[in-house]
Amino acid sequence: MSADTAKLFGPRGQMKIAVLATVAERPGHGYALAGRLNTRLGPSWEIERKRVYELLAQLEKEGLIEGEQVTRTGEWHRLYRVTPLAEEALAEWMTKRGRVPLVRADLHAQIGYAKPGDAEALLRKLDAYEQDCLQTLQRIGVGEVDGTAWRSRMIALSRAGMEEQLRAELKWIVRARRELREHLAEFP
Repeated sequence: MSADTAKLFGPRGQMKIAVLATVAERPGHGYALAGRLNTRLGPSWEIERKRVYELLAQLEKEGLIEGEQVTRTGEWHRLYRVTPLAEEALAEWMTKRGRVPLVRADLHAQIGYAKPGDAEALLRKLDAYEQDCLQTLQRIGVGEVDGTAWRSRMIALSRAGMEEQLRAELKWIVRARRELREHLAEFP
């Protein structure tokens, strides 16, 4: 394969490969592809349309997709389709084992390097992170996916995994908050 697979399969490439998989599923223009990505992956990915357009441009430059300008009802759109190279990349993606990222790796790193005087700031960060997790849980809508078709089942399975991961993070937040408060009680 001639595409730079490190860029596709690395920790920063997950959104890029998801965009590629969306184009492979059905060609489309950027706005429609971004909508399909949001539907498929759910709110925990926080997909911005601007980022989808950037990734489409990168994928086209790398030869994984090709765009064609089409005009409908007087408006033009760039319609994206995969190339044969994309099919190879997607097949590799399905068999490659990736690293498992933490939900909030930056907060885990901050706690790992914190000094005793950072406890108050960490408690505020934990409060904000807890709110983010709770809001995302509300938006996931695991039960909202209907149907027994393969795609519907896989969307439901993916969202259930997100829900379980967020619930585990919420449990960890309770523990981290308790330990920080214990420290503050011992060393006011």
